[in-house]
Amino acid sequence: MNPALFQYHDLSQFPLVLTRHLGAPQGYAQAWIAEMEQLMASPEPFVLVTQDLGAPIAHEDRKQMVQWQTENMHRIRQASRGYVAVKPDISGYERASKQAEKMTRAFDFPFVVVGSMVEARQAAHRLMAGLDAHGAAA
Repeated sequence: MNPALFQYHDLSQFPLVLTRHLGAPQGYAQAWIAEMEQLMASPEPFVLVTQDLGAPIAHEDRKQMVQWQTENMHRIRQASRGYVAVKPDISGYERASKQAEKMTRAFDFPFVVVGSMVEARQAAHRLMAGLDAHGAAA
């Protein structure tokens, strides 16, 4: 994988893959999907980390991205160790955490919400080690 070819995923801290949705133009879903396909083909596991959970995404882009994720969840589970969202504002943290718990159960895939990038790195390293986000055996 050539990190320079990724526009919507930052691979500079691999195996942490930082998503970049903020400021993405309408119609970017196909480029995002192409990048996800490259990540799925990687022999090395990774953890997706997003700091822009609330970034506005055009309806059609969101629809295409969710459809791709749903159809490819089996591949995502094989390639990725989990998904970590940074939600620093306390007002949205609890709601996002509850949603993450539901998604973890529904997709049998770790979805974690944390309050800072420091916590995101810690959670990601635990997930990479085969532990849950809190350090217990997964």
